[in-house]
Amino acid sequence: MTKHPFAGFLVGAVSLVSNLSYTKTDALEEFWLDEKCGWPLLGLVLAHSKLDVDNPTLREWCLLFIRHVTSWSNPIREKLQSLTMIDDKNPGDLESMKAFDALGTPLQDMYTKEMAKFKKGEKDQQDLHEAMLKAANVDVVDF
Repeated sequence: MTKHPFAGFLVGAVSLVSNLSYTKTDALEEFWLDEKCGWPLLGLVLAHSKLDVDNPTLREWCLLFIRHVTSWSNPIREKLQSLTMIDDKNPGDLESMKAFDALGTPLQDMYTKEMAKFKKGEKDQQDLHEAMLKAANVDVVDF
């Protein structure tokens, strides 16, 4: 099996941004609070702070970056705290709700089905984790 030529690129980029954001500078805080430049990039980092099989360390670098910028910037911390989780039950804002309603029943059903698959995958991972914990507590008897 050959490795993808860009494998690990995103991890390298996020680790660079995380390391550059370790200490506070006024220019850095101004950049991350900028609505046109830094804030969308911050949203991109938040979007990648989930577990990714292809990039196993990406989540940790994203969380480290978030820890860095929230440790030295009260405005960024307050802005992040004001965010809400968006899913099919809480689309976030009125405009998103209108867009979801405009999709029509077939696309809404497809979206709901895909979300159910995602939630089932999380449940399967949790069940596997619990089974592995139980297996670790079982004594093996050799006959």
